[in-house]
Amino acid sequence: MKRGILVGRHKMLPGQERALKELGIQIIKQVEQIDMNRLNEIQDCDVVVVQALPLSLLVQILSPLQRKGIEVLMFEQEAINRDLLPKNEAEKLIREKPDMRTALVALNGNEEKVRVIEFKRVVRIERITIEQTKVWPIE
Repeated sequence: MKRGILVGRHKMLPGQERALKELGIQIIKQVEQIDMNRLNEIQDCDVVVVQALPLSLLVQILSPLQRKGIEVLMFEQEAINRDLLPKNEAEKLIREKPDMRTALVALNGNEEKVRVIEFKRVVRIERITIEQTKVWPIE
């Protein structure tokens, strides 16, 4: 059984828990954030599982974790509704696949609106490349 650290602040969906179990990964610790300063705290594990991180942060931590021999996995999720929905409509969609779907709530004016997110797969992050061109400098 591989020992894993979950990076994220949300409780895993039952589908995510099942995926990790089938992959032979046991989560031993959950941390809300990870950055270059916290990489030294990552030890005694075989894999880091990311719920969601900004791409720029994922780029920073990937190589140092790989050099430590730690595999980096990520839960891939997709929004199933393009527009924000009223809460009752979102709840109906979530009930269709409660082990795979969750809600992201946003305030739209005074009204709570919801985007429904569905867990699709677990992927291994092996390499990230960002190509940049300076288009406007701050002097």
